[in-house]
Amino acid sequence: KIVVMCFANGIQSCSKLVERLNARLHGLPKALGIRVVAATDTGFLRASMTLEEHTHMAANGFAHGGSIVALADTAAGYGTFAALPAGASSFTTLALSANFISSAPAGAALSCDATCA
Repeated sequence: KIVVMCFANGIQSCSKLVERLNARLHGLPKALGIRVVAATDTGFLRASMTLEEHTHMAANGFAHGGSIVALADTAAGYGTFAALPAGASSFTTLALSANFISSAPAGAALSCDATCA
């Protein structure tokens, strides 16, 4: 069960923000099937994707690291976008590092929580 506290700060409710962010998905995140499932305009975002054999898996049968990093970068980026201060219009990832401790099979649902610090 997912419980998310939503603080709209006069911008929009959580569900409206999630709809707006999902409508913006394009390119690689859209091709990978990444979806925003929860968000606040205070810097929290949860994104998810289901691993598909023909899209997300490496030749060795493990989840491709690039797919997992794309999920993490998308969650961080869209979480940042949702929390941009008034007047800000852009940002970019300066550095991203990943350590893998396990893998997941095709068909597994992965989720990623991003919190702006």
